[in-house]
This record gives sequence, structure tokens and C-alpha cells, in this order.
Amino acid sequence: MKIRKYQLFLHFISRWQSILFLMTVLVFALTFVVAGIMTGRFEISQLDANISVQRAFGQVIFYLPIVGMMTFLLVSQAQNTSLLIRIGSRSLIAKYILRGLFYLDLVISMAVWMVWITAVLFLSRGQGVMTSVAANANLLMNIFTGLFLYTLMILALCVVLRSRAIGISLGLSLIICFYIVPFVNLTEVANLVTPKLTKDAIWPINIARQWLAIFIGAQIITILFNHVRLPVEG
Repeated sequence: MKIRKYQLFLHFISRWQSILFLMTVLVFALTFVVAGIMTGRFEISQLDANISVQRAFGQVIFYLPIVGMMTFLLVSQAQNTSLLIRIGSRSLIAKYILRGLFYLDLVISMAVWMVWITAVLFLSRGQGVMTSVAANANLLMNIFTGLFLYTLMILALCVVLRSRAIGISLGLSLIICFYIVPFVNLTEVANLVTPKLTKDAIWPINIARQWLAIFIGAQIITILFNHVRLPVEG
């Protein structure tokens, strides 16, 4: 039985795995926001609330476990021989993986944003409409883009190296380097994926760049799946 394009996104995790995954996401979302509140500047304004939660250390603590779990789930599909045989086409396999990543990413991003905006409504002072829009849009896009691109990066490493363990370990180490290691070339990657919000930042341009990076990343992973041997090993 052929799998049509609109049937590509299947429920590839069980119900209990979904519940466990969402609970884990909420725990890390709360940790992410609480760490920002503890800086002492969260209450000043929405701009400061945005900056408080997006410190380098906080982003690393948030991205590492979530990206690791997302990659584990997606690579599991690249190890599922029967599923790969059913789908057949390599390009459809890539679309299946990308669609799964998109929905996972969207759910996580919205969950984290809702925890953050709830804390802002209770604790932070009001601010201008444009500043509020910028703070919300920047945070939501940074979470979505970071999770999407970092997961794609690790997924690509797993596929190229043909090892889930090595790919995830190397990829998570690179994420730490992007935010912690003081090398200009590495920090520029973090600035592109998760640009900081400042009072004079042209945030719509940053968002456009992020969507462009997401599109390019999706095309690269599609090309990669068309040229590598599947399934991926453990």
C-alpha cells in the first residue's frame, strides 16, 4: 500500500511516550523560565523578560535535553526498516522526518512560550505594543528555529556517521560550543539561529533570516537523505 504525501505524518510515538515527552518538555520549560526570573530583571519589562530567559547558559540547559530527545525519536524512524520499506522513496522519507520534526517543534515552542507569557502576565510590567510584539515574536521564533536547526544538525551527523550515539554526542557538544566557547566564528552561529533582542534591533529581518535558515536546512537534509544509505545504526 502506497503512502500518500498527505499521510506522511504518522503517530510514530505511543500515547504514553507522548505524555512522558510533554511532561518532560513542561519541566524544562518551567526551569527555563524560572532561571530567567531568578536574574532579577524579569519583572522590569517584557523586553527584559525576553533577555532574562535567553542567556547563553539558560539556552544550553534548555536545548541539550530537548534536542537530544527529538533527535532520538526522529532517528528511531530512520532505523525502522519496515517503515522505510513502506514509504519507499528517499525524498518521501525526508519529508516524513521533516514533518514529524515540524510538529514536535511547534508543540514544544508553543508550550514554552505559554509558560513564559503566563509568567510575564503575572510578574512583568506592561510596555509598548511594538516592544511586546517584538519580545513575543523573538522568543517564539528563537525557540522554534533553535530546536529545528539544531535537531537537523544532529540528525545529519547521525545519518552521515551512521551512528545515533556518536551523532547525538557530537551534535550536543557543538551546541555547547556555539554558546559557551568564546570563538567568534562559533558564536556567530548562535547569533544567526537565536538572535538577541535589543531596543534598536530590526527584529522582522531577523525572523526572515531564521525562516530562510529553516528552509535551507530542510533542503540540505532532503539532499542528504537522497544520497546516504539507510537505516541508521544504533
